[in-house]
Formats: sequence, C-alpha cells, structure tokens
Amino acid sequence: IGAAEAAKAVELAEVPQGSGSIFHPGYAAPPVQTREEVLRQAAAEGLTLHGSDRHGSGFKGVHKQKQNCKARPYLAKLRKPRAKHLGTFPTAEQAALAYARALAANPGVE
Repeated sequence: IGAAEAAKAVELAEVPQGSGSIFHPGYAAPPVQTREEVLRQAAAEGLTLHGSDRHGSGFKGVHKQKQNCKARPYLAKLRKPRAKHLGTFPTAEQAALAYARALAANPGVE
C-alpha cells in the first residue's frame, strides 16, 4: 500500500489519546466493548468481521499476543503487501473491527 493508504489505515485504527501506560505512553487502552457492541458498530459502518481459525483469536488478521499483556492481549495487523501493525486491543472483536476498517480503507490488502 502507498503512504496515503497506510496513513488512512492508521487513522482509522488509531487508539484514542489518554493518560497512557508504561507500555504505551500517551495512549490509554480503548474501553472494552462486548461482542454485541462491536458487531453493532461494524454493521453501522457497513463492515464485516472476517472469521478464521488459524490464529486462535477466531478472526483473520488478529493474533493473541504471546507476552503477558492483560490490558491489550490481541494484536491486529495487515500482512500483504507488507506487514502493517494496526494496534493492540482488549478483545479479539475490537481487533477484528480495526482489521475490517483497514481493509475497507485499503481494498486489495490483506
């Protein structure tokens, strides 16, 4: 993806600024949303969360981090054409929503 497309994906998946944490200065963990809240948000935005059994999270583009990160155990990232970290999230559904937003903003990436 080009610079403009990457910037748009980051903007869509950005975590709101807050008080921060020791691991993410300047950023607070996004508020935890229930599965139903995330599905309603995705539907309102016209997005589909892509299911997958490959990574243990249940969603494509979402991985459970191996480190002991309790506040944000799920990582969302694009793989193709180049790896692009989209952020870490408290639930797999929220990470899947960030992945779906990045796909919508950048057709043809994965």
